[in-house]
Amino acid sequence: RLDNDHQILAYAAGKMKKNRIRTIEGDRVVVEMSPYDLDRGRINFRHKAEGSAPPPGARRQQNFRRR
Repeated sequence: RLDNDHQILAYAAGKMKKNRIRTIEGDRVVVEMSPYDLDRGRINFRHKAEGSAPPPGARRQQNFRRR
């Protein structure tokens, strides 16, 4: 839902898809829209929320086993 209460369908594009950047409802994002279809768009950037970043030195969860 945009700031003007217009609801669109958008998908992650570019490096957001490549790096698997997750978005949840309520995230502030930058959406690229075509002038031909104002009901669809591409999410290009997700703004970081205040306090959402992990503390420095925090370990990331790993999805693989080290040998």
